[in-house]
Amino acid sequence: LKGLPASVGVQVPATTPARDPRNFGAAFAGVNPLVGQGSFQSSIGQAVYDGVHIALRQSVGHQFFIFHGGDLYLSYTFSKFLSTGGDDPSQSSTAYDFRNPERYKGPSPLDRRHQFSAGWTLQSVYGPKLSFIGRYASPAPTVASLLVDTGNPQATPGEIYRTDFVGDGTPGNLFPFAKVGTFKALSASDLASAIKTYNSTQAESLTPAGQALVSASLFTRTQLTTLRAATPFIIVPPAGQFSNPGFKSLDAAISWPLKIGERLNIEPSARVYNVLNFANFQAASGQLASYYPGPGQPVTAGAGSANGTPSGAARDVLRIAPGSGVYNYGSPRQIELGVRITF
Repeated sequence: LKGLPASVGVQVPATTPARDPRNFGAAFAGVNPLVGQGSFQSSIGQAVYDGVHIALRQSVGHQFFIFHGGDLYLSYTFSKFLSTGGDDPSQSSTAYDFRNPERYKGPSPLDRRHQFSAGWTLQSVYGPKLSFIGRYASPAPTVASLLVDTGNPQATPGEIYRTDFVGDGTPGNLFPFAKVGTFKALSASDLASAIKTYNSTQAESLTPAGQALVSASLFTRTQLTTLRAATPFIIVPPAGQFSNPGFKSLDAAISWPLKIGERLNIEPSARVYNVLNFANFQAASGQLASYYPGPGQPVTAGAGSANGTPSGAARDVLRIAPGSGVYNYGSPRQIELGVRITF
């Protein structure tokens, strides 16, 4: 099977006489015209995580100031997480190229190259125990691709003529057009430059599907361009486009173990997560909004995207919030009170 049919997810209307229900009305028959729509899993993708972890732990047994012991823990991780699609190290979700899943390999959305952690536990001479843990991780990458307005690339009629740059039957391809092999995520400034270059040199070009129609003398290039069956223009990021920041957090806790009698231990505690109230943000969406020249165009891309999120209030849609559970890692400052009873 070489790629999916050109137009999948098409509902075939009832006909008289009845038509084979396996005929999905694809623009091109493909290797087997009766395959229709389907999802296939096979062990041909790849997600590779490589890393080096260094840790240092020091225990202090003598008394200093009002403390008579403690532990210090430091760690650093340098890693690289590459995949042919998705962020699952055991199973790539969707390949960047359905016809050749190993054609492109790039950074996973979870590819944070540098991570630092530090922990410090102190036991006071009066009984209370203090604990601190801090963490920093370098920015996560944003892998850019073309946004399909409906949100469902495989079920959008005609999208193969707009954003299927490689001709594998799946729209919403990588941007910029990546060469075969390993590619890298772009910074906000590099992405803006790449979009401007693309708009001036490659927008309104024909995709492989469009070129096939012209080669078959079914349409002319001008007709396809008029029908917006050509590659679109991409909205240029605004001034001060949001760049993915690093992750940082510092948590603190105090607990006081109390022994009552022979068998009862009570330990009240208070924990403050993100005690310095650092603002942490999710990575900007790499799906790039596009447009075709006309009245009111270009419009502004949506907040939270890699080409529509200026600095300021617009970036707040990406800020990590408390969430629905007890605690969300990286959210604004939260306080937790607890009591541990052991008997």
